[in-house]
Amino acid sequence: MADKFDKINNLTDLIQSVKAKSQKAKQWFRELIKTTQRAAIPARFGRSEIIGERNIDVVGKIKREHIGGMFLMRYDAKTKEQLPYWDAWPLVFPFAPAKGGFYGINIHYLNPTARMNLMMALIKGSQSYGSKELDEDFRLKLSYKVLSSFPPAIPCVKRYLMGHVVKRKMYRIAGNDWAYAAGLPMQMFKKESASYVWKQSASMY
Repeated sequence: MADKFDKINNLTDLIQSVKAKSQKAKQWFRELIKTTQRAAIPARFGRSEIIGERNIDVVGKIKREHIGGMFLMRYDAKTKEQLPYWDAWPLVFPFAPAKGGFYGINIHYLNPTARMNLMMALIKGSQSYGSKELDEDFRLKLSYKVLSSFPPAIPCVKRYLMGHVVKRKMYRIAGNDWAYAAGLPMQMFKKESASYVWKQSASMY
């Protein structure tokens, strides 16, 4: 599989690709987040604006064709009173259906370097659906068996209920934007700081 991606061959290349367009990426995601926040209230800031201006696909349910993609969403955890901490802006790779929702890998539970490492390992160490290039339609072919080979994924595996995704809107990030999304500080942890969460995650693997 070493030659599957000729544009991004190692972690150094991935990091460089993030830095090369970091300012553009930050502005793009700031605008996306502002738009999604507006979209949660008045209908006029809904799907048509996001897709029309930013070519972002919005889905209301994870289907088979979405498995292995990357999604950004606003989330209101069902058991937030009992949870020690949780992410209100998950950046997830759904990998299996679950009653009322899905299981996903929220890479925000790792610090930026660790999440880059995990994403690169998943890209190079697992198969993909359809496209073999890291283009807008690229999706990972993930499973519990595959994930067991990547210990850093353990603290990232979460179950998400669609009824708790704000307005049931999930924003698909194209494969060629994964590096930018993974490198940006979009997490919003409740109850604890990001540094605390990352330290806890590291202790799990």
